Amino acid sequence: MYSFLIERNGISYDPFMSRVNRGWSMEKAATKPLPTAEERRQQSQHATNHLRVYPVEYIQLANQNGIPYHTFFNRAKNCGWDMDRAATEPLWTREQMGRLGAQRLREREGDWAAQIFGKQQMSRKG
Repeated sequence: MYSFLIERNGISYDPFMSRVNRGWSMEKAATKPLPTAEERRQQSQHATNHLRVYPVEYIQLANQNGIPYHTFFNRAKNCGWDMDRAATEPLWTREQMGRLGAQRLREREGDWAAQIFGKQQMSRKG
């Protein structure tokens, strides 16, 4: 009986069964038309906005400053930066990252080279 409705309304078997499995009545699943591409896009955009963690304004600001979304996200979430700083501070060069890493290591461990190699005094023989 429903196969006639499915064929007449242009709904294939998979979407019909998916709807039934989600709790739709068989009649509603067979008669309600499939969403258009525009409706699917709007639903997707609505879901994205609903689940968004960071405001669109900050994501756009980061993009305008040449900061990729994943860098912005990492700075805000993992580094503990506030969103304004994460969206506006320029990207660091590899040299800057190395210098900062070495500085933090010295702050945390002290003179690590002396610990490993021992202090060596150079004497001049002349």
